[in-house]
Amino acid sequence: MTCDNRLQPLNDDFEAVREDERRRLARDLHDGTAQLIVLMQLKIGELRRLAPEGSEELIENLDEALAEVRQQVRGYL
Repeated sequence: MTCDNRLQPLNDDFEAVREDERRRLARDLHDGTAQLIVLMQLKIGELRRLAPEGSEELIENLDEALAEVRQQVRGYL
């Protein structure tokens, strides 16, 4: 039995564990982080309606920061 033949089962196990972890992370991001992002979007919309004049720049900065978080999270899915 060659070294490669002996290592193949270990490599297969490693790949299976890595794929399971990827799925778990994607599920956690979807179930937790994605819901928080949606909530933040709703709160920013509410803030747009209720904030006093002159708050537009602050709200826009929050919206841009949230968009960046959304992009980073999508990179993990």
